[in-house]
Amino acid sequence: MPKRLMQICFMHPDLLTQNIMVPTLTADNALKRMLDPVFIDWQGTCALPLALQWYTPTFVEYKARLLDLKTGRPILKMPWDHLAEVALPKNFDQLDPEFQEIIRTEHEVATRHVRWNQWFTKHPEFAPLILSFPMQNNLRLFTQYILRACADGPFCLRKMLWDIELAWYSNDEEETSVLCPFTIGLDMFELMRKDEPHLRYQNARSKLMQRLRCTVDGLVLRKDYEASMKEMELARKEWDEVSTGGPFPFEDGKWGQYLR
Repeated sequence: MPKRLMQICFMHPDLLTQNIMVPTLTADNALKRMLDPVFIDWQGTCALPLALQWYTPTFVEYKARLLDLKTGRPILKMPWDHLAEVALPKNFDQLDPEFQEIIRTEHEVATRHVRWNQWFTKHPEFAPLILSFPMQNNLRLFTQYILRACADGPFCLRKMLWDIELAWYSNDEEETSVLCPFTIGLDMFELMRKDEPHLRYQNARSKLMQRLRCTVDGLVLRKDYEASMKEMELARKEWDEVSTGGPFPFEDGKWGQYLR
């Protein structure tokens, strides 16, 4: 393992756009204001080796928001390795000009994710190792999930332990000659079975967040507010508490950590 990868460092664990502060835009500082940002909300930051801290920042990561109404699948298809160029739909030229503009905006967001990965993989001394390490993302959040289990319950921590064990034995025999330091036993399986409704609700809420373009607290950008409100009313009518595992999670004006 290269020494550079094993250097202990601090890295912000949640680089959302609302956690990055820059001066107000004026006619004179369009570029300059972006050169010295302030990062807030360092909760969950850990001191870990660089190899376990790397991740695609949340504000760069692309999550499909435009879905085909007939199939429910994303209109834009990200390449499997998130490194190749994102293709526009084959029928793009035949689409309504207004919808073309919406797709172009979505394409810019998807391309931003690809550009980040392309830039990162130009550093051959550590990028391939980090990108190919299957447990990296789980171990990056491990300490945070242990701490959050005290406040939020052990659901996510149990799921992470399960994912780590699966990843541990997903490599070839040479790499798995050392046994995983823990084993998911029958008692853990039973607990995870009981967790299933909660995990199902989390998955449904995550998909809804993508649809509404909002954070976990329901925070939306000012420019998205009107469209998100209309989409929320449609989503509320379609929400099924039985299949999703819980009540509709968002209400306009509801309490959130940004409104304390």
